[in-house]
Amino acid sequence: MDKETKDQLKQALQMTGSKQLLKFVKSYAAKNDELAKAIIEKFMPTVDTLDIEKAVGDCFNHKKKGGRRSYGPSLDWATIRRDIKRLLKQLNCICEQGNHETAARAALHLLQTLAEEFMTDCVYEDYNYDRSDYSIDQTLQLLHTVLVKSHTMSRESKLDIIAALKEVKEERAYKSYLSCDIGKLINNAEEAVLTPEELLKQIDANIRKTSDNADKAYYVGWKITLLHDMDRSQEAYETMDKHVNLDPIAEMKYSRLMEEENYEAAKAFCQDRIDFGKSHNRSLDQWYKRWLDVATLTNDKAIQRETAKWLFLNVNISKDAKEYYYTYRQTFSDDVWPQYRDSLLSLKEKKSYDKDLLLGIYEEEGLHERIFQIIDKMNTIANWSYTVRPNSGGEKMAYFAKYARLLSDLQKEHIEGELVKTIKTVAQYAHTRDHYAEVARALHLLSISCDKGQTDARRLAAQIVRDNPSRPAYREEIQQYEY
Repeated sequence: MDKETKDQLKQALQMTGSKQLLKFVKSYAAKNDELAKAIIEKFMPTVDTLDIEKAVGDCFNHKKKGGRRSYGPSLDWATIRRDIKRLLKQLNCICEQGNHETAARAALHLLQTLAEEFMTDCVYEDYNYDRSDYSIDQTLQLLHTVLVKSHTMSRESKLDIIAALKEVKEERAYKSYLSCDIGKLINNAEEAVLTPEELLKQIDANIRKTSDNADKAYYVGWKITLLHDMDRSQEAYETMDKHVNLDPIAEMKYSRLMEEENYEAAKAFCQDRIDFGKSHNRSLDQWYKRWLDVATLTNDKAIQRETAKWLFLNVNISKDAKEYYYTYRQTFSDDVWPQYRDSLLSLKEKKSYDKDLLLGIYEEEGLHERIFQIIDKMNTIANWSYTVRPNSGGEKMAYFAKYARLLSDLQKEHIEGELVKTIKTVAQYAHTRDHYAEVARALHLLSISCDKGQTDARRLAAQIVRDNPSRPAYREEIQQYEY
């Protein structure tokens, strides 16, 4: 190639984008076997052509333009991420060629180098680490393929890589910044590589050294499953009993007792877990629910009564609480129910003032006096600093509109009088369209509550429109409803 041609080629390449060049090479190579073979020979990675140390090092050899900064990273991490993805494609190609050990050791070295470079250069940058894709999951997937599925890689080599992965798992980069589950890979790899006895020893070691209850429960559960698989069920049950204070293991034991239809033992176990939870400040909801389930199955009225009462008083979901109320009620005869009912509802009012739940129950039970007492206690002072529920001028107005039909004339007159005073005050100080809308909504609710409420709502609506001639928005909001 003469000098003139070389210069023209250089100039043409400088004016060509990488995508255009790649498209041209693909098209030209498809028609030229010699070029295709040359490209494959030059760029297709093999175990002989890939230098692991250099390939991984090149991924991180990208300085930011302008040199080291006083703040922020000095490396070009966007380019690093692209090169990591390219390297993983090469490693997967090598893996497909059957060179599993080379691919695995390169992937391991990539994880080690990423942790080191990240902590050195990138950890102080102010950005969301979880959203930075360094292809860690893809790297772990490659290692999983080799360690768990490969039959050509030696056991010793796999154990060596697993040991190195345990050190990588403890790197601060992966524990604090780069979210990934190296522990899961290690567990899967050990399960595939170790003999059952070796695996049992390793699980025992993990149980001893971990301080996190969730991790300990995971390993204990794994040990129990493994012991069953090894036909050592008695040891499995002993392990279960030894670690029963771990919630997942306690659930496992409860499930076993229920499967064996050992219901008396299951009831005793639930009570034991509840006693333990009370003394150790643990959540009790699930154990009371299980205790109720087994009591219902065995028609144990005493336990049904105790558990349903506790759940009604303590659960936060109204729908569930009402179901427990019905369960509790079913354990009494009609003649004694009222005295237990009144006591239970009084406790609920003191413990958790769920107005919707209580008012619904009072309506069903015909306890209209209690409905009046609850509504009467509600605050009638409007506060513009927060959005009231419902958006109408206050909950007292909303509940009165819903339950006024159940109240006596004197009770309705009492509450309606307080609400009229509140609406007058709110209407006087309303100064935004949102405030006007709340006044209009309050008048509407007042009008549908009772006959006197309808009369007063019409009168107040006319007065507000008359007193605010320069506020057309006020008039528009008021006139949205019929009173």
